[in-house]
Amino acid sequence: MGVEDKFGNQPDGFAEAMDSGSTESMAAGRDSGMSGMDNGMDNGTAANQSRCPSACSPDQPATSAQCLQLLEECHSFPGPYTFKVIGQNTPGWDAAAVSALRSVLGQVDIECLARQTSGGAYTSLTLNTRVNRAGDVLAAYEALRGLPGLKMLL
Repeated sequence: MGVEDKFGNQPDGFAEAMDSGSTESMAAGRDSGMSGMDNGMDNGTAANQSRCPSACSPDQPATSAQCLQLLEECHSFPGPYTFKVIGQNTPGWDAAAVSALRSVLGQVDIECLARQTSGGAYTSLTLNTRVNRAGDVLAAYEALRGLPGLKMLL
Protein backbone atom coordinates (compact mmCIF):
# COMPACT_ATOMS: atom_id res chain seq x y z
CA MET A 1 0.00 0.00 0.00
CA GLY A 2 3.05 2.26 -0.13
CA VAL A 3 3.85 2.70 3.56
CA GLU A 4 7.55 2.18 4.10
CA ASP A 5 10.17 3.15 6.62
CA LYS A 6 13.08 5.40 5.69
CA PHE A 7 14.95 2.40 4.26
CA GLY A 8 12.14 1.34 1.92
CA ASN A 9 10.99 -1.59 4.07
CA GLN A 10 7.37 -2.21 4.89
CA PRO A 11 6.81 -2.46 8.69
CA ASP A 12 6.14 -5.94 10.09
CA GLY A 13 2.47 -6.77 10.24
CA PHE A 14 1.39 -3.75 8.17
CA ALA A 15 0.39 -5.55 4.99
CA GLU A 16 -1.62 -8.13 6.91
CA ALA A 17 -3.37 -5.40 8.89
CA MET A 18 -4.23 -3.45 5.76
CA ASP A 19 -5.50 -6.56 3.97
CA SER A 20 -7.71 -7.60 6.87
CA GLY A 21 -8.64 -4.10 8.00
CA SER A 22 -7.96 -5.24 11.55
CA THR A 23 -6.80 -2.65 14.02
CA GLU A 24 -5.65 -5.48 16.27
CA SER A 25 -3.30 -6.68 13.52
CA MET A 26 -2.00 -3.15 13.13
CA ALA A 27 -1.39 -2.92 16.87
CA ALA A 28 0.45 -6.24 16.78
CA GLY A 29 2.55 -4.97 13.88
CA ARG A 30 3.32 -1.79 15.81
CA ASP A 31 4.48 -3.78 18.81
CA SER A 32 6.53 -6.21 16.74
CA GLY A 33 8.42 -4.00 14.37
CA MET A 34 6.95 -0.67 13.47
CA SER A 35 8.91 1.02 16.25
CA GLY A 36 11.83 1.22 13.82
CA MET A 37 10.04 3.91 11.83
CA ASP A 38 11.51 7.38 12.14
CA ASN A 39 9.13 10.28 12.61
CA GLY A 40 11.91 12.85 12.64
CA MET A 41 11.71 13.66 16.35
CA ASP A 42 14.99 13.83 18.19
CA ASN A 43 13.88 14.40 21.78
CA GLY A 44 13.61 10.75 22.78
CA THR A 45 9.86 10.49 22.28
CA ALA A 46 9.90 8.75 18.88
CA ALA A 47 10.42 5.29 20.37
CA ASN A 48 7.75 5.92 22.99
CA GLN A 49 5.19 7.18 20.49
CA SER A 50 5.58 4.15 18.25
CA ARG A 51 4.65 1.76 21.05
CA CYS A 52 1.72 3.80 22.32
CA PRO A 53 -1.71 2.94 21.01
CA SER A 54 -3.82 5.57 19.35
CA ALA A 55 -6.97 6.28 21.31
CA CYS A 56 -8.30 8.88 18.90
CA SER A 57 -10.15 8.40 15.66
CA PRO A 58 -12.55 10.63 13.75
CA ASP A 59 -15.38 8.33 14.84
CA GLN A 60 -14.42 8.16 18.50
CA PRO A 61 -12.40 11.11 19.80
CA ALA A 62 -10.53 10.47 23.02
CA THR A 63 -11.64 11.99 26.29
CA SER A 64 -9.32 14.23 28.29
CA ALA A 65 -8.76 11.38 30.73
CA GLN A 66 -7.71 9.05 27.89
CA CYS A 67 -5.38 11.70 26.49
CA LEU A 68 -3.78 12.25 29.89
CA GLN A 69 -3.33 8.51 30.33
CA LEU A 70 -1.70 8.14 26.90
CA LEU A 71 0.60 11.10 27.49
CA GLU A 72 1.70 9.66 30.83
CA GLU A 73 2.28 6.21 29.30
CA CYS A 74 4.17 7.52 26.28
CA HIS A 75 6.23 10.38 27.71
CA SER A 76 8.33 11.04 30.78
CA PHE A 77 7.32 14.06 32.83
CA PRO A 78 8.94 16.38 33.50
CA GLY A 79 10.67 16.11 30.18
CA PRO A 80 11.06 17.39 26.63
CA TYR A 81 8.03 17.83 24.40
CA THR A 82 7.66 18.94 20.79
CA PHE A 83 4.69 20.90 19.45
CA LYS A 84 4.23 21.33 15.69
CA VAL A 85 2.16 24.30 14.60
CA ILE A 86 1.30 25.32 11.03
CA GLY A 87 -0.35 28.61 10.23
CA GLN A 88 -0.53 31.57 7.92
CA ASN A 89 2.76 33.33 7.34
CA THR A 90 2.02 36.68 8.94
CA PRO A 91 4.34 39.03 10.84
CA GLY A 92 4.66 37.99 14.48
CA TRP A 93 2.89 34.65 14.07
CA ASP A 94 5.84 32.68 15.48
CA ALA A 95 6.07 35.06 18.46
CA ALA A 96 2.33 34.61 19.07
CA ALA A 97 2.77 30.81 19.15
CA VAL A 98 5.64 31.07 21.64
CA SER A 99 3.58 33.49 23.73
CA ALA A 100 0.62 31.09 23.73
CA LEU A 101 2.87 28.31 25.05
CA ARG A 102 4.37 30.57 27.71
CA SER A 103 0.89 31.62 28.84
CA VAL A 104 0.45 28.02 30.01
CA LEU A 105 3.99 26.80 30.75
CA GLY A 106 5.46 29.98 32.22
CA GLN A 107 8.82 31.44 31.29
CA VAL A 108 10.39 28.20 30.05
CA ASP A 109 13.00 27.97 27.31
CA ILE A 110 11.36 27.31 23.96
CA GLU A 111 13.38 26.44 20.88
CA CYS A 112 11.42 27.70 17.87
CA LEU A 113 12.37 26.37 14.43
CA ALA A 114 10.45 28.04 11.60
CA ARG A 115 10.10 26.93 8.01
CA GLN A 116 8.04 28.58 5.30
CA THR A 117 6.21 26.78 2.53
CA SER A 118 7.66 27.19 -0.95
CA GLY A 119 4.97 29.71 -1.87
CA GLY A 120 5.46 31.59 1.38
CA ALA A 121 1.81 31.45 2.41
CA TYR A 122 2.32 29.30 5.52
CA THR A 123 4.87 28.82 8.27
CA SER A 124 5.55 25.55 10.07
CA LEU A 125 6.88 25.90 13.61
CA THR A 126 8.58 23.20 15.64
CA LEU A 127 8.44 24.26 19.27
CA ASN A 128 10.71 22.25 21.56
CA THR A 129 10.38 22.84 25.26
CA ARG A 130 10.27 21.13 28.64
CA VAL A 131 6.89 20.22 30.14
CA ASN A 132 6.34 19.37 33.80
CA ARG A 133 3.19 17.26 33.54
CA ALA A 134 0.75 15.76 31.06
CA GLY A 135 -1.99 18.24 31.98
CA ASP A 136 0.29 21.07 30.85
CA VAL A 137 0.52 19.48 27.39
CA LEU A 138 -3.27 19.48 27.00
CA ALA A 139 -3.50 23.05 28.29
CA ALA A 140 -0.77 24.12 25.85
CA TYR A 141 -2.63 22.54 22.91
CA GLU A 142 -5.76 24.40 23.99
CA ALA A 143 -3.86 27.71 24.07
CA LEU A 144 -2.31 27.03 20.64
CA ARG A 145 -5.76 26.25 19.18
CA GLY A 146 -6.65 29.90 19.77
CA LEU A 147 -3.95 31.24 17.42
CA PRO A 148 -5.37 33.33 14.58
CA GLY A 149 -4.46 31.84 11.21
CA LEU A 150 -3.85 28.33 12.64
CA LYS A 151 -4.11 25.62 9.97
CA MET A 152 -2.80 22.52 11.74
CA LEU A 153 -1.63 21.52 15.20
CA LEU A 154 0.34 18.31 15.83
